[in-house]
Amino acid sequence: MAIPDRVITLDVEGNPPTSPYLKISGNPATSATWSIPTQHDSDGQEVNLDHYLPLYRAAFSGNWEEASKFLDSDPDAAKARISDLSMTALHVAASEGRSEFVEKLVKRVPSDVLEMQDKMGFTPLHYAAIGGSPRSAKALLMANPKLAQCVDAKGRTPLLLAATFASENKELVWYFLLVTTDEAPGRPFTGDWAANLVNVLIASGFLEISLYLLHLYPELAIAIDQEDCTPLYVLASNQSHFLSGSRLGFWESCIYSFLPVEVHSRPPHSVRDDVARYHGSIQNLPAMPTPEQYGVLHGLRRTLFGAIKRIAPDQFTRLHDAKLSHHCAFELVKRICFQLSQTHISWRFNHILKSDILYIATVNGIVEIIRTLLESFPHLIWVCKNSTDQYLLLPSAIELRHEHLFHAVYDKTARSKLMATALPESRDTILHLAAKLAPLPQLSSISGAALQMQRELQWFKVFTLAHQTRDGTPRSVPSRPVPRTKRTLNIT
Repeated sequence: MAIPDRVITLDVEGNPPTSPYLKISGNPATSATWSIPTQHDSDGQEVNLDHYLPLYRAAFSGNWEEASKFLDSDPDAAKARISDLSMTALHVAASEGRSEFVEKLVKRVPSDVLEMQDKMGFTPLHYAAIGGSPRSAKALLMANPKLAQCVDAKGRTPLLLAATFASENKELVWYFLLVTTDEAPGRPFTGDWAANLVNVLIASGFLEISLYLLHLYPELAIAIDQEDCTPLYVLASNQSHFLSGSRLGFWESCIYSFLPVEVHSRPPHSVRDDVARYHGSIQNLPAMPTPEQYGVLHGLRRTLFGAIKRIAPDQFTRLHDAKLSHHCAFELVKRICFQLSQTHISWRFNHILKSDILYIATVNGIVEIIRTLLESFPHLIWVCKNSTDQYLLLPSAIELRHEHLFHAVYDKTARSKLMATALPESRDTILHLAAKLAPLPQLSSISGAALQMQRELQWFKVFTLAHQTRDGTPRSVPSRPVPRTKRTLNIT
């Protein structure tokens, strides 16, 4: 907000009024100073914002009839800054999601007016991106395609803001991706904000779009953003992107396994048609199918899914979308691991371990990430917890009750037996960890105290059998040292 040039000093009695522009001088009980915000035009002349108040109200509410009357009487008002944030009528309408108003106003202003920025560096298209308004975005871009390359005061493009704030509108993000090029000043795919774009797309659940982007720019798979985050870290932090992090009921699990998925990783036909119609032809990427797309079984699954979907369309659509998300996330992990395999070994392990990717994935029980990392880089199975000599994967799988992770890392080998020995920090063994009460999320996933107790006994029984000697007797388990306490016997 602009620093005011005018200062009005008023004498008041009692407590001074509360105002964000209030500056107290002298005795606050007797005098106060208000700073009145003002606006200036491009020539430095002071603008009377009260004059544009009817236009601001019309743009705010989407009242085109009132706005049209005002613009007829003052045609220059269409490009005037009508607020103390240097917003034009287009800024106001776009920020309030008045798509019809934006469409009509765009036709009455020169194309360069659409590039005007407010004090935050936002163009009307930035507001349309934040609000997730496809109609406003298309109207603005059709009038001025260069808007897609405009950046705000921090260097962010409308594409990045749409991926950050418009998570409910996937097609709009696709649209921005196809009309945005890697040009100055933003360079959204190779510049300073490129890594943030990939991470935001993953965090917002746009996994297909992320795959598309990594196909175009593979180096983004291991890019580090301005907050030292990587795509793999974001994936490890979002359990719902993976099957191992999702809780499905019995019938949902049965249906899930039969649902057909087709990971195309390319824009929907509707978006491609819009871009081709209004912005010229685009080059489509080839489909990147998964192996299950081929064969008779997949065709039968599609036919069966189409028939059963009519019974409960919402539930089946939700499960299908979840499975598609899981497949995309797994494909992302594989691509990231492939890119990591092309780097120097020291940089690679520093990339994985310094950001605690393995630890986060272990705590969240995302076995897809752990298994893929171990297949690509087997040495990671020996990783210890930070600043300790305690192995990470096996003890954590037991303590946190991640059974799928346990099956992925445990077998009767010398390595597993070594990892199952005394834990240096507490002189416990994995039997102690199995005997502890499970964490609340895992415990609450089973209903009823009896079933919960049965589940806990099963964990302990597995490790008791695993630690038997050849003659069937259990190995001795070292117990914790009992601290000596001083006791006093009182005789009365």
